[in-house]
Amino acid sequence: MKGLVRTVLVLGGAGLVVAASPWARRRFVTWGATAGEAAGTLPGDDLLPDAGLVPTRAVTIGAPPSAVCPGWCRWAAAAAAPKRTTGSKISSACDPERTLAFRSEDGAWVWIFHLRVRGAGTRRISRNRIIPPGHNRMVRALYDTVMAPGSLIMERRMLRGIKHRAEGLSGAGSAWRPGVRCG
Repeated sequence: MKGLVRTVLVLGGAGLVVAASPWARRRFVTWGATAGEAAGTLPGDDLLPDAGLVPTRAVTIGAPPSAVCPGWCRWAAAAAAPKRTTGSKISSACDPERTLAFRSEDGAWVWIFHLRVRGAGTRRISRNRIIPPGHNRMVRALYDTVMAPGSLIMERRMLRGIKHRAEGLSGAGSAWRPGVRCG
């Protein structure tokens, strides 16, 4: 029994070391994004400029922006005036054709969705801007170590699901061309 406990503790500790390594962290926070996308500025970044954790993830979708998010224009129009939702406030539409940003009521979190036309398809970029809780460095490091891989699991699945649905919508013979506006 002692051997099993020791093995679990050693493997758990090794897992934390790997998860906290710069190599793994870079992959957790930039899955699918190019170096330019991860380092670049997106509309909505100014809603939380001093974020401590900024994961930027992306996926290329073989479909037009209108298929990537069919309700995008309606959501962006609704975001023009801040409204209360379930724990978040829609703070800004930034650019109704390409960007939608949500900001938490306490101002500690922003989630940006940005679309870029790429060839005959769309690049969907998702960025979170988060101020980790507390002032203790150890708490912040643990938060970062848990949040980066945890949010990757959820966000990767979301981006792949959006890709799958959008490519299915546009696969029915859509005659979309870059430059065609949604709505």
